[in-house]
Amino acid sequence: MTNLDTTVAVVVHHRSYDTVANTVEQLIGQGIDRGNILVVDNSEEPQFHLKLQSSMPKGVRLEFVPNNGYAAAVNFAMDHYHHARTPAPEFFIVATHETEMRPMAVRLLVEALLNDAQAAVAGPTLISGAPGAEVIWSQGGYLSRLTHFPNHFGHREPYSPRHNDTEPPQVRSWLDGAFLAYRWRDVVDDRLSEDFFLYMEETDLHLRLSRQGKRVLWVPGSTVWQSSGGIPPYYLARNLRLLFMRNEPRWRRAFVPFGIAKRLVADLVKRRSLRAVVPSLRGLFARVNKNPSGQPPFVAIVNPLGGALAHYQHELTDNLRAAGIGFELHTTLEPSIGAKSRLRWLLDYRSIIAEAARSARRSKGGRLLVLWPVLGYLDAALLALFGVRTSLIMHDPRPLVRAVGYGRPARVLARAVSRRVELVVHSEQAAVVVREDAPAMRLTTLAHPILPPVKMQSDNSGLPIVQVFGQFKPDRDLDALETITRELRGKAHFKIDGRRWPHVAGWEVSDRFVPESEVDGLISRSAVVVIPYRLFFQSNVAIRSLELGVPFVGPRKSSLADLIGSDSSWLAESDVEHSWPRAVESAIESTGDESAAAGIAWRNHAIESWRSWSKV
Repeated sequence: MTNLDTTVAVVVHHRSYDTVANTVEQLIGQGIDRGNILVVDNSEEPQFHLKLQSSMPKGVRLEFVPNNGYAAAVNFAMDHYHHARTPAPEFFIVATHETEMRPMAVRLLVEALLNDAQAAVAGPTLISGAPGAEVIWSQGGYLSRLTHFPNHFGHREPYSPRHNDTEPPQVRSWLDGAFLAYRWRDVVDDRLSEDFFLYMEETDLHLRLSRQGKRVLWVPGSTVWQSSGGIPPYYLARNLRLLFMRNEPRWRRAFVPFGIAKRLVADLVKRRSLRAVVPSLRGLFARVNKNPSGQPPFVAIVNPLGGALAHYQHELTDNLRAAGIGFELHTTLEPSIGAKSRLRWLLDYRSIIAEAARSARRSKGGRLLVLWPVLGYLDAALLALFGVRTSLIMHDPRPLVRAVGYGRPARVLARAVSRRVELVVHSEQAAVVVREDAPAMRLTTLAHPILPPVKMQSDNSGLPIVQVFGQFKPDRDLDALETITRELRGKAHFKIDGRRWPHVAGWEVSDRFVPESEVDGLISRSAVVVIPYRLFFQSNVAIRSLELGVPFVGPRKSSLADLIGSDSSWLAESDVEHSWPRAVESAIESTGDESAAAGIAWRNHAIESWRSWSKV
């Protein structure tokens, strides 16, 4: 059976006081802990607050917010869970206030996501109508072949209780937003757009997720009842225009007025009424925001390593959001995760750059931000072709492993386009190298982004764990590791998790790949995380340790000194005897408050660093 302990839920409520409590009770009955359910009420009717509060099951949280639409309520819930929970949720259920779940509905959706690592969202068969006369509302959505108008599979067909319930999950273009299960890591940054206010915002999000190589699944065996009267004509016209502006080429947008006219004719024939004409015309000519962020400044982010850089992307977008910077994500998965060839990956990379460049052009002062150079300095030449103000983050300007595009010919070509592309590094050590290798290029040093630190509950039973993790590289300082265990034997449990590590005296070595899902657990169970490098430019491991309130130990002459101060007792002098063991002992004896304080200070610095960058 699927464990739902890592699943959280939001119920979006708007003036449906007689049904919302039943929806909440059903979520509890489906196996979701009542402490993991949040009801967001945007009814704006204070006179009914007490009535709504009294109807909520004990332990369920209720929040009252202004009515800024469905997406705003869902995003409010995501912010709530993002800041309130550690570790992060694994799955996120979104339900509207009148939905009723058939047995196993939630569990089947979560299982579909568990069984498909590339699936970002799963939805049920939605049904509607009176008991015994139900009809199918949606079996997932598709885009019509020529016009790309969104349509439901199975819409208005008679429903049978065993309708397709044994079929496996099927890929769809989009799903109806009445009831959905999202994989948290896929949507925590790529939120619903609040510009739609109501209707089609989920279609827009699911199309974006699909372009990023993620799957949208309809799960036939999962069934949820809803009450729906369709889309009001104003929102149909207005939001269809907005959907096409965000997702379709210019030539296809011309179909929107014809599509609306066709629906008006059908409505006239069916209902013999002209009441839909005026609101439809208002929607067709209403002002809409072409820029998905809606707030200046705006950054179109390109992430070519959607798997490896998932946490970094999360840190960055969190800091941008805190700095008041609007953004849009364009990601693709690397070959090792996305089951694609390297050529296909490079072509996808080029495509998402073009897509992001279009978004940046639509926003006054918009810019492109690429999170990793797929081809090293050659990326600068590629990015210059798109004619958009662009920044390229160089995490490792001299890679510790073999990489393409860092040789002299690539650097010479990059210098030829130096006026168009800015290089970004996260430490002065990296900046020194870039100045040596590409002296003519524009260079900016920005603080490595960081999530809000949380204080973990420490486990005081047994020996403290001193942890190293990550792949072995020649620049790992094995002498330092052996010195630590030689002097501290019996005082701690020393563990290394990572591929290709040799035997290290005194350390328990586990030769394995550490998946992203295990990193926070390894750090949070540790008393100290050791970063045993002789040469490195910045450390996301150190950043993540601060996020989780765990001290780290590393060389003093490195970017770690920026994070915790050059005089910190956690930093070791590589050429001083006993320095590494003393640093580890000092970190073990720390209370955790030092790490939390350092994390908060660095976060404030990082947010201000990115805010200043966005204004230049």
